[in-house]
Parts: sequence; structure tokens; C-alpha cells
Amino acid sequence: MRFATVVEKAGQPDVHLMLVAPEKDDALQKAIKANRVMVVHQSGSDTDYGTVGFERAAKGQILVFPRSLEPFEGARIVGVNYELLESASARKKPQDRKSKSPNVPPKRKAKDKTAAPVPPTSDKVVTFRKPEPEEEEEDEEVTDLKSGIHHAMELLEAGKQVTAFNILKRLVE
Repeated sequence: MRFATVVEKAGQPDVHLMLVAPEKDDALQKAIKANRVMVVHQSGSDTDYGTVGFERAAKGQILVFPRSLEPFEGARIVGVNYELLESASARKKPQDRKSKSPNVPPKRKAKDKTAAPVPPTSDKVVTFRKPEPEEEEEDEEVTDLKSGIHHAMELLEAGKQVTAFNILKRLVE
């Protein structure tokens, strides 16, 4: 059976994310009982295929269809087209009739950048000062370590790998 045929008859599937154990996932359990679940097996080396029903040990995507998959039970679903697997939030919404072109986003009003920020009027709002950047003083040990690393880098650039390695080894010890 072809995947496109299943989508045509059972509707656009949603990819189900396993965020909790399957036994505790009410939405998944409801879909399993209604026979609306398909597992797409993704082995990596073989072609991906789907089977109707939930298999806990199966590695792949879990798809939940809006209508029952009972007519396809026991069939191997081939030709999985991942472009048909748009999640519910990513599905395209019908075009607004007022828009001129489907590719042109609606215009937004520009905010007035010259307006001064409005001070808070509530007594419950606490304003904080911005922290002043602290000046970091380098420890003498850190300075020596940095200079040793720079020296080792110079030796590496000069092609003296063994000498550079010995210097780095001494710095680590």
C-alpha cells in the first residue's frame, strides 16, 4: 500500500512526540484505541516503511491520523513521503482575501523611536541600577600559563612539535 493513498483516505497525519511513557500519554492511548496510529520504521539502510498500530520497541516516527487506519491493518505502507508530514502548527492556513500577494507579509506600523521611555507609575515596581563592569585582575599564575602556551604555539608554527609538546606537558604538571 502506498503512503499517499493512506493519507488520502485517513487524512493528514501529525507526528507524535514521545515526551512521556506511552502508558501515561492519554492522547496516544486514545489514538491507539481508535486505530489511528502508524509507526514509520526508519532503519537507515533500508527504505522506510510504515505499519498500522503502535509498537513500543519500533525505532522511527509515530504518526497519528485523524481517521481510522483499520482498512490498512496488516499492510506494509511504502513510499513514505515526509513532505506530507506537516505538524498541525506548521500547516498552511487559508490565504486572507485582503492580501495582495501570498508572498508579501502584512505591513506593520513603525514604532516611534524618538519617544522617551515612560517611567513606571506603580509604587510596586522596583527599578534596578545597571551593574558596573568589574575589572578583572589576572593572577600571576594565569599570566605565566598564558605566556607558556603562546611560546608553545610559536614553536608549533616553527615546526618544533616535540619541544612545544614538552613545554605544554610541563605547564600541565
